[in-house]
Amino acid sequence: MLAIVTNLFELVPYMPNVRRITLLSRREAGSNIYTVNEWHGGSEIPAAARVLLSEDMLSWTEYNTWNQADLTVEWRIETHAFTEAVKCSGDFQEIKYTLNQNDNHYKGGEGRGCQRQPLPSPFCSKL
Repeated sequence: MLAIVTNLFELVPYMPNVRRITLLSRREAGSNIYTVNEWHGGSEIPAAARVLLSEDMLSWTEYNTWNQADLTVEWRIETHAFTEAVKCSGDFQEIKYTLNQNDNHYKGGEGRGCQRQPLPSPFCSKL
């Protein structure tokens, strides 16, 4: 997982819907690494559609706590638009599987993630 933390920005060319990732902060404390990244999406959106979409609609801030001791990451994302409509957080744990008696290993993981909140109706407060 540490490779993902340190090399995340090198993966942008392989993510067609991401224009860039900006590191806003990084701090280490014990076995934890705390990072805040700002993601900018929309690289493959047609120019005509970009007229209707603001930069905020295509950007989000990601907060991560990487724990090297137990190979986990807890994360949450705050969208820059419709913040109350989208709640996105989760965790991930790296797991090493033994494939055979020769002790070959495969690293995989298990995690959970996003949920969308129901959009508030402007009529609810009037009922």
